[in-house]
Amino acid sequence: MVWRGTATPLDRFWACLVYLLPLTSALSLGQSFFEAVPALIPLFMPLFRLTGFLNQFGGFTNVILFLVLFFLVVRNPRIAHFVRFNAMQALLVDIARYIAVLILGLLASLLDGLGLDLVLQALITTLFLGILAITGYAWFQNARGQYPEVPVISDAAYAQVGS
Repeated sequence: MVWRGTATPLDRFWACLVYLLPLTSALSLGQSFFEAVPALIPLFMPLFRLTGFLNQFGGFTNVILFLVLFFLVVRNPRIAHFVRFNAMQALLVDIARYIAVLILGLLASLLDGLGLDLVLQALITTLFLGILAITGYAWFQNARGQYPEVPVISDAAYAQVGS
């Protein structure tokens, strides 16, 4: 539901664009997924190229984009609430991805040699598919001009952006 007026087509475009940050960050998690389903690689090729372009500038590109989105978009009351909410939600999805990758890395180091590599790979692929699902859902809802409601993450985004 759009609570603060209607979302213009330009607002919808910007609201969809911010979800490229968590999606491009998560592409590396989908390696085994793309090995299992190579027919999907051409569909994701533009994202692979975008990720390669962003990685050209060093490892801090995602951090810089994160800070730019947070300080120049989320905290800017002159930008439409619809765009600011989606930017904050995309940032929170990226934070959740980062925390999950840290936890999975710790699990991998703790369980090293126990033969649970397949389980960890399944968890990593599930994380990738979850981020892909959230992004797809957000794009669909944004194209309709509605707020994408993701449990817990949307509540945190509303708390940060305000009403």
